[in-house]
Amino acid sequence: MSLPLGTRLGPYEILAPIGAGGMGEVYKARDTRLERTVAIKVGAARFSERFEREARAVAALNHPNICTLHDVGADYLVMEYVDGATVSGPMPVEQALKLAIQIAGALEEAHGKGILHRDLKPSNILVTAKGAAKLLDFGLAKLAVDSDATQTMAGALMGTPMYMAPEQVEGKPADRRSDVFSFGAVMYEMLAGRRAFDSLAAVVRDTPKPLEVAAEVGRIVTRCLAKSPADRSQTMPDLKAALERISAQPAERQPSIAVLPFANMSRDPDDEYFSDGLAEEIMNTLAHLPGLKVTARTSAFAFRGKEESIRFRGRSRNTPGPVISGDGRTSSVYCDLPIAPGTGRDQPHHLASLAGFQSDHHRSAPSIHSGCV
Repeated sequence: MSLPLGTRLGPYEILAPIGAGGMGEVYKARDTRLERTVAIKVGAARFSERFEREARAVAALNHPNICTLHDVGADYLVMEYVDGATVSGPMPVEQALKLAIQIAGALEEAHGKGILHRDLKPSNILVTAKGAAKLLDFGLAKLAVDSDATQTMAGALMGTPMYMAPEQVEGKPADRRSDVFSFGAVMYEMLAGRRAFDSLAAVVRDTPKPLEVAAEVGRIVTRCLAKSPADRSQTMPDLKAALERISAQPAERQPSIAVLPFANMSRDPDDEYFSDGLAEEIMNTLAHLPGLKVTARTSAFAFRGKEESIRFRGRSRNTPGPVISGDGRTSSVYCDLPIAPGTGRDQPHHLASLAGFQSDHHRSAPSIHSGCV
C-alpha cells in the first residue's frame, strides 16, 4: 500500500513517490536529522530474504558511480537521492564511452566484493546533470559466495527480460560474465537507441544488428554479447581497460555520407514515393562503396522538409561526412562535401549520375577524410 505524503519512517518524512518495482516502492524523503533529501525503498513486508540481500549488497559497496546506502530500517532502505535521468540512446560515441567506463567501474567494484548485480538495465542507471552515471537497485544482486549464488529463486528468472544473459534465461548458473552480457546490452542501446534483443528467444538465439560505430567499439560490444560466457570479456577490469584505451584515442576519421529525402517539387503527393525511391536507390548504391559509411535511412529521413538539412552534418555527430540532397522532379542530385582543405567552406557538387559520384568519391576521398568533424 502506498504511503501518504508526510508519513514518518523513523526520522524520515515521505515527500513524494518515485516509483515501484518487484522489491517494493521508492519514495523521495527528507532526513529530519541531517536536513538532507534521501530515497527510501519500502518493502512489501518486514525484511524478506531478498530485501536483506539488497541491504548486504549495497552496504558493502563504496564507489562514486554506485548509489550509496545510508541507513536500514525494519522494512526499508535509506539511500542516496540521485537527481538525474534514466540513461537512454542514441548518443554520441564519446558520451557513450564515458558513461560505459563509469558503469564498468561500478561493476568492477561490486564484482571485487563478490557481488553480482543480475539486473543491469537502462532504468537502473541514472545520469546526473554533471554527466555522472549512478548504478541503482541491487534488488536482484546476489553475493557470489552464497551457496545459492548461481541458482534462480523457485525456478523463477532473476533479472529483466531482454537484458539477461542467455544462461540466466535458460536457468543456468550465472557469474560475473552474466553482468558483462547485460552491460553489453545496455551499451548497445546507448549507441543505437534501440534494444539489442526484442524477446527472450532472441537473447538466446539471435545476433543484434551491427552498430554504426567505429569498428573497435563495435567489437567490444559484440564480444560482451557473445552467447557463450567463455567468449565474452572475462572480467570488468579488462573490459574497462579496453574502453579506456578507445576513449583515449582520437576519433576515427572514416568517410561518411548522409542521403536526405529528395524534395517533392510537384503538388502531387503521389510523387513523394518517387522522391523517396530515388534517395533510397542512392543509399543502396553508395553502401557498396568500400570504406564509405552511409547514414541509416531512419536517421537521414528525420530531416525531411527542413531548410537547414545541409547543416545536418554539423548537428549529427554520428554523421560527420558530406550530405546528398536533390529533387524528384528533375532527378537533380547535389552533394555538399565537408570543408575542403584551405577553403574554410563546404563545397557543393552537382552530380549528373551515380557513376559520376562514385568516381568523384574516390578522387575526393582525402578531402572527405580530412573534413570529418
